[in-house]
Amino acid sequence: MAWQDAALALAGVIGSSVAVFHGVLTQRLMVRAVEALFVADRRIAAPIRRLVPLLLQFSTFNWLLATNPAAEATFANQTLENVRCG
Repeated sequence: MAWQDAALALAGVIGSSVAVFHGVLTQRLMVRAVEALFVADRRIAAPIRRLVPLLLQFSTFNWLLATNPAAEATFANQTLENVRCG
């Protein structure tokens, strides 16, 4: 494995870890606060109550989805090299 492959794999691992950490913080600090507000204010419609937490986590999901190809590309490249050499 070349150092470029290792760097790409490390970037994928770091990016995924930060995305998970971001999701936990978003859930604890933002989603719970908004849900408490929705419980206190019954004028907010039910579809909005269900949609807002999903939208708050949307960026976390996309972040996690975007970092996975970095790690996968490294392992796919490594597999191709093994096939060529082996």
